[in-house]
Amino acid sequence: MPLSAQVEQLQGTDASTFQAVLSDAIRKLRAAASESSDPVEAAYLSDLANRFQWLEEASNAGALPNFGAKSVNLILVRARFGENLARLAGDPRYPLTYLIGLFSLLDALLDQPLERALRAVGVAPIFREVLLGMTGADKTLTGIHALVRFYEAGEWEQVRQSAQGLGFTEGVVADAYVDATE
Repeated sequence: MPLSAQVEQLQGTDASTFQAVLSDAIRKLRAAASESSDPVEAAYLSDLANRFQWLEEASNAGALPNFGAKSVNLILVRARFGENLARLAGDPRYPLTYLIGLFSLLDALLDQPLERALRAVGVAPIFREVLLGMTGADKTLTGIHALVRFYEAGEWEQVRQSAQGLGFTEGVVADAYVDATE
């Protein structure tokens, strides 16, 4: 079962459940890394497990000051919404959009600027570039992340323009959001 399918069960949950899902995700990422025959993929999965390990440790130590059910819900909806849009766009990197959503609220969870939070966790450059809106960031991933943010903020003209830029109708975007909340 994909990580996104596991964590979407967390709607309305508390921090201890989120920690349990993080632990399970770490275990599965490490297992997948050890089973992979591709050394690049194995290194990526292992590195990703280490990032989630860091979040788990911070959560266990009470270092996530703004953590609660609302934060969990927003993170999960944002992650799933981005993943849904990437899948609809036919982008095989949809797991990256899911992770971008997970990391997008790291600043709120750690109560520090996003750039500092991303540096502390040590995320891959592609995540930093998209989340910080850096020049040269991947256009598709940046466009999907922007669309998610515009939708959350109710900036409907920006939603319309972003959706069109990605080849979506507004109805498709709305359906992807509803699916992310279920």
